[in-house]
Amino acid sequence: MRTPRAVDLLNEDEGPLKIFKRSLSNIYFIKKRGPKVIEQIEDECAAVEKEVNDIDAQITQEKREAATAEILKSLTAGMKQRDERLTELLAELDTWRLESARRTAVAYCTAFEAFLRDFLVWQLHLKPERLEKYARQKLKLPLVIREKYLSVDTIDECVARECQTFQDLVGGRVSSAYDELLGVGKVLTEFKKCRNYEDKDKWKSALRDIRLLIEIRHKIVHRNGKSDKKYHNQLNNLACRPRLNGSYFTSWAENYDQIKFPEPDDILASPACDAPGKDKLDEISDSLTYYAGYIVEACQ
Repeated sequence: MRTPRAVDLLNEDEGPLKIFKRSLSNIYFIKKRGPKVIEQIEDECAAVEKEVNDIDAQITQEKREAATAEILKSLTAGMKQRDERLTELLAELDTWRLESARRTAVAYCTAFEAFLRDFLVWQLHLKPERLEKYARQKLKLPLVIREKYLSVDTIDECVARECQTFQDLVGGRVSSAYDELLGVGKVLTEFKKCRNYEDKDKWKSALRDIRLLIEIRHKIVHRNGKSDKKYHNQLNNLACRPRLNGSYFTSWAENYDQIKFPEPDDILASPACDAPGKDKLDEISDSLTYYAGYIVEACQ
């Protein structure tokens, strides 16, 4: 029985590009919900803090009026309960503020990784002669592959032999897998002018955004969002120039220690360079969509 993924990939009305766009849309809905959740928590924090201050004032008043120990004990217990609730809310607020953008960035990266793998599988299903050539030359298997016997899972196993994960995305093992299996490895990292993709500068900008996303994801997953010299070097190599507080990130200066490189969280929270009302994550999502469409057309 075919898996839902297999059915989607082999459905002519779906295909990997539509599946990918739907994934980005789902991630965006979750991302858009983040600020609303943060606002709700902030409102609850303000309400609980007011209750704490009111009880504190009431305790002061009751002490002046020589209230009984029972009344003071009740008020103190109520204040402690609200203090604990406020501490919980503030911790939750910090988590939402920090992790909302981070989780969105990781989700975008994972969705693109899945697209690159699914597209490769889809292309091999459409072009079984490429898979037969690969099996014969690379795996040394004298197979005669017929399309009607070729399942998505079988193709996926061949893809996994060439590239276990697609976290490298554009470059390295992924380009090698595209080259070995489809003969189009360079299309991922070298511009190919095609019908709907004739603007090389726009293509370069999209590729920089994707590589920036990959680097940020790596720091989020493996260093809890902390930068290091390797990350700074990557920013310099990318020349991505994310806008921060109205100014652009520039390249290396003579004295490395004097450069203030933007942290991953700062980049994710920065506004989009050329799209009013959008942030850097929205811009990255647009770049992912554009680049995925380019890959589909360039590999035809």
